[in-house]
Amino acid sequence: GTTVHAFARAASRPFAAFADDLESAATAFDDVRYLRRPGSREVYERVAAVDDGIAGARPAVADEVRT
Repeated sequence: GTTVHAFARAASRPFAAFADDLESAATAFDDVRYLRRPGSREVYERVAAVDDGIAGARPAVADEVRT
């Protein structure tokens, strides 16, 4: 299956401006999912902000995306 980090890398192609935020959100997800760190309001708000940002962004079209 796809890991959250692989998904973040794939999502960063059409949303390059969010690449660092996606990777940070993926790390936060893994930390909570695999019990390395407890979930918190701050972590939730940071991940939710990435989601909100992408929801309002325009993805790059295929010929604009680096592969």
